[in-house]
Amino acid sequence: MSCYVRIAVAVFVFLEMSSFALICPVVQADQGENTGTSLLLGILPMLSSTVNQRGRLTYSLEGDILHVYSSKSPTWRIDFAIGSGAPGGGLAIGVYIPAENEKSIVESRPFAACCSAVGLDNLEWRWREYGGGAGTRASMGLFSEVSDFTVVEATAERIIFTLSGTWLGVSAFQRVTTITPDGFTTMVLADYSGATGKDSMWWIISLFHPEAINAEEVTVEDRDTKETPLPFTPGCIMPLPAGITLPYQFNFPLQDPASATLHLLVTHLGEQFGDPNNYEFWDQTASLANNYMFYPRWRGSFQNTTYMFEWSWRFTMSRE
Repeated sequence: MSCYVRIAVAVFVFLEMSSFALICPVVQADQGENTGTSLLLGILPMLSSTVNQRGRLTYSLEGDILHVYSSKSPTWRIDFAIGSGAPGGGLAIGVYIPAENEKSIVESRPFAACCSAVGLDNLEWRWREYGGGAGTRASMGLFSEVSDFTVVEATAERIIFTLSGTWLGVSAFQRVTTITPDGFTTMVLADYSGATGKDSMWWIISLFHPEAINAEEVTVEDRDTKETPLPFTPGCIMPLPAGITLPYQFNFPLQDPASATLHLLVTHLGEQFGDPNNYEFWDQTASLANNYMFYPRWRGSFQNTTYMFEWSWRFTMSRE
């Protein structure tokens, strides 16, 4: 697939519980410094310390991999698989914190374990007859066919890229990923092409290396509830602690550096029908090769044909 940077007009609507919307106007994507920012810093040198605290982004394309680097402490680098197949579909397959680390905190093992154990945020779904067996399951990171990839905006403060295509059971999808020095937000619109009224499940899957996170200290919180411990779920679906509702955030303390925490903010899963307040957090098992697998999940029945998902990953110091 040919990857390229071009001028694009894009309007993206990110829907949250608070009806939040972001509209991106016509922009010029470039691989260098943002001219306006550079000029401003030249006139007002005192602002440079503020920009450094915020961090700066750089990126490069290597085949079907987009590498993004943030200079904000503790620094990080992400490898996005932007092509088709396994892995692909815009999936974050490698996360390095600090950026100089040689080993990713997540693992990408297409088809090597259950639940499509691929990277940081593989979006998967399953549909079946009520009371039936495993049914049909497919993930964006393994089965997507990408027809278009575009870097819409690229500055030191923000990078936006889009993908569109199809995958098993999905006649069309659009994915928009917005990256800042703090992390990234992804929004996916998927057109389901199967029969409605079936039992369905959606989940966002992460596969962590055991030495990457302090698994016993993973917590969940929302706007009204403080951090609550999140227990393991040995191969079964569990509801979130009482009172936790969308949008909610999971907190993953890192072992190295010990002062940093990953935050997964789940804003929207599926549709208004069903239960988005389930999760699975697998302890180290033989099928996972001693890794930790985690995923928030939504369960219900197909009532619509278009589904929206939105989540954000933030990489910060613990109490920032």
